[in-house]
Amino acid sequence: MVLLLTIINNLNSKEMKTLKAILILSAAIILTSCSQYSYTTYKEYSENTVRFINPAMAPMSITPTIADLDVANEKATYTASHPNNMSTVNSPYWINHNDEIIETIKANTLAQFAKQYEADVIVAPLFEIQTSENGETIDVTITGYPAKYINIRSFKAADTTLMKLYKIEVEQPNNISL
Repeated sequence: MVLLLTIINNLNSKEMKTLKAILILSAAIILTSCSQYSYTTYKEYSENTVRFINPAMAPMSITPTIADLDVANEKATYTASHPNNMSTVNSPYWINHNDEIIETIKANTLAQFAKQYEADVIVAPLFEIQTSENGETIDVTITGYPAKYINIRSFKAADTTLMKLYKIEVEQPNNISL
């Protein structure tokens, strides 16, 4: 270090300018040769669901309509892959956002399933949701019974017996204001 300082002190102004130019050029080469790492991390997700049903009617004045379902005799399976747009950040906003992403993916896959089988509804859908091994996609597999609405008719008094049998109730509004 002392030797370097002695050499620098003994340089004339022309040599000093040359040394400065070399140092600036060296710094520029070093700074421009550095590359920035770019990588993406993916959030892992896994879910399995079971059958559920939640029949309810919105409280409004409507004429109820009844329909029968023509349900396929055999289960069908549909699989789709979606880009993994979930965040790995653990904050309430991103956790809720990730839940919304999963619900949207489930709904889109269910709609594609129904479209492929020309169904109005998928009865008893079972969802299997996994991130791919590389984390880039979310793979959704749905198994269920494709069904179509048939025999669509207006609600009659005789239909109330069936509704009571299956414990289906029409929600009554507490206060109706027009």
